[in-house]
Amino acid sequence: MLDTELKREYQQFLQEHNRGKADSDGRPDRSPDEIARWAVDHDLPEHPLSGRGYDSIGCWPCTRAVGEGEDARAGRWAGMDKTECGLHL
Repeated sequence: MLDTELKREYQQFLQEHNRGKADSDGRPDRSPDEIARWAVDHDLPEHPLSGRGYDSIGCWPCTRAVGEGEDARAGRWAGMDKTECGLHL
């Protein structure tokens, strides 16, 4: 588990380019390569599902592995008529 200081540093890294922008939607302004490089530079382990085809990881009921040639987020909400997750009981 990440300690509080490292979490704060990561959030600052993700949002660095969004600071002061009135139209920022809060999503990270970093490429996947920049994020991966940051993780390596900070000695973070790879998520165990990343090597198994889960390029975008959400909640258990709404996530599946991504197939060859599919967009990284194709495994999110697959077969569902939605683009954002809700609460699951």
